[in-house]
Amino acid sequence: MIPLSRSNVRAAPSLPPLRRMAVLLVAGLILIAVINILPRYLSRSTIQEKMELVDKLRRAEDELKVTSQQLNALKQAAAKQSSGGFVHEKGKPSNDEVEDVPDKQRNQEIVVHKQLQSAKDEILQLEAELRRAKEKQQETSIKDGDIPDYLGKKINQRFVKVSFEKGSPEYRKTTYRAIDTNSDSNELIVLSSIAHSNSYGAGRTFADFIDTIKSIEFERTMSTLGLLVGSKDEYNNILKYMDANSDDTFFSKVIVLQAQFIEDLYKLDRDIRHSLAVQKERRRAISRARNFLITNALGDEDYSLCLDADMIETPSDLLQVFVNSGKDIVVPRIRQGGAENYDFNSWVGHRLVPNAEQSKHLDEKDPDFLFVPGPDGAAHMHDFVNDEKWGNNQRRDFAVPLDSVGGAVLFVKSEVFKQGVLFPPFYVVGTTWDRFEGYDGIETEGLCYQARTIGYQCWGLPNVVAFHDVELQDG
Repeated sequence: MIPLSRSNVRAAPSLPPLRRMAVLLVAGLILIAVINILPRYLSRSTIQEKMELVDKLRRAEDELKVTSQQLNALKQAAAKQSSGGFVHEKGKPSNDEVEDVPDKQRNQEIVVHKQLQSAKDEILQLEAELRRAKEKQQETSIKDGDIPDYLGKKINQRFVKVSFEKGSPEYRKTTYRAIDTNSDSNELIVLSSIAHSNSYGAGRTFADFIDTIKSIEFERTMSTLGLLVGSKDEYNNILKYMDANSDDTFFSKVIVLQAQFIEDLYKLDRDIRHSLAVQKERRRAISRARNFLITNALGDEDYSLCLDADMIETPSDLLQVFVNSGKDIVVPRIRQGGAENYDFNSWVGHRLVPNAEQSKHLDEKDPDFLFVPGPDGAAHMHDFVNDEKWGNNQRRDFAVPLDSVGGAVLFVKSEVFKQGVLFPPFYVVGTTWDRFEGYDGIETEGLCYQARTIGYQCWGLPNVVAFHDVELQDG
């Protein structure tokens, strides 16, 4: 017998490369399935990424099918060789070769086949797990591992939190959203601007303000809370409170904004914040804050309730009275201590108008001229109480049409805001192309002036009373 050697044996040239290709391809697919696809499945959570994973799994399965076909070709080639054996120079097969080579090849084929089957089974298992996860997400509330990235970080069993910052202009926004309800279909948004930790009234905190809101009866799971905070410190304090107590607020969505560029617009000393000389600039800043809050927090809610942070008491059925009234824009009467009326921005009637000399200063944009608007026979909310002139029947739904409203407690159908009627940060009444601005109607006092031009009306409910903190706060 002539010994087997490289010089005298002509092995089929295509088999060893084919075997190596199959083994390498299988190893690569196993590496993809076990090392790459599985960790990505466990770590990714968005719907889009899950779809990408499904596509990858399907592509991997297609590659396995191709490899399986190659394996079948390898088996066929092996079967062919087992019948003919390796060929000697004289053209006769060697018995040792016939017995030895096919056995080794069959063993290799068995190993490769097991590897292929294992990889395929693992991919099928991943697909099944993915399918179960999708079904579970549809049937139940979103759980820890299934929360899409855009919803944010889960902070408890009901809420997720997402934050972002903008650089120009500088502001930050944090949103808390309940994952067991559809907050996009909320009916009400409560809006409030908070300057700093002293804005809630004497000895009060943000928690007290939340208690005031909770004293009002409404479906909180269908409601949003929108806050604009001036101080960065208070903004962070509110976020800490929300992180710990979001369940207790009962809102299905809470939006907290901090706009430093608005906070820096105009800072007033507490002793002069209500003086006539600074009212225009103060109210200009307040208008910008209110508008920024509305445009960044209002979604699809039907009703908006603007509430000052230093309101300490409201009727429990306040919102029900407002909604049942059917009015577009409504305010109650605001009391402070023993005073029958606190918010003198709610009125109807005549106001002061600049004379010819004053109008000339306005037309010339005289920077040293100051026209101070004020009542000229206008009636305010306390005038409507027990006054036969206005026909007060002592019913709580008794309503008086107003030319202007205050903002301590202000109810607005959201459709008004969505059509461009906001709080003018300038004197809108008396404007001309020759003037920098007019002489009246800034902030809340300009809201009704705009609203009536598109068919909406402001109203006051003097028999519905809410209470303001006794001590004036800065902001």
